[in-house]
Amino acid sequence: MRELQNVIEHAVVLLEPGADVRPEDIPFICDKPTEGEFAEAVTKQVNSDESYYAAREKLLAKFDRQYLTRVVLRAGGNVSKAARIARVDRTTFYRLMERHGLQRNLLATNPE
Repeated sequence: MRELQNVIEHAVVLLEPGADVRPEDIPFICDKPTEGEFAEAVTKQVNSDESYYAAREKLLAKFDRQYLTRVVLRAGGNVSKAARIARVDRTTFYRLMERHGLQRNLLATNPE
């Protein structure tokens, strides 16, 4: 039961406020997409009315949130270990989490 709660909390952290949770929003339980599926997903997220830099920033921010969440989950909630797995300085890893609004207590199943 706790694992399900963690999965839902992680999905909520990654989604925009008020967005519905869909199966594809829970990547750690879905199959990995093919290259074509990935390109299609990226295309759907890009708003052609936005500038190149705004669209790029939005995609990179989503990638960062998902990547950081997955690495922390893989590290069992240990943020220092997650930084080592990501091959990023621990301070930089904490700054990235803060920049993307990821709260350590929501990601960590076993706080450091």
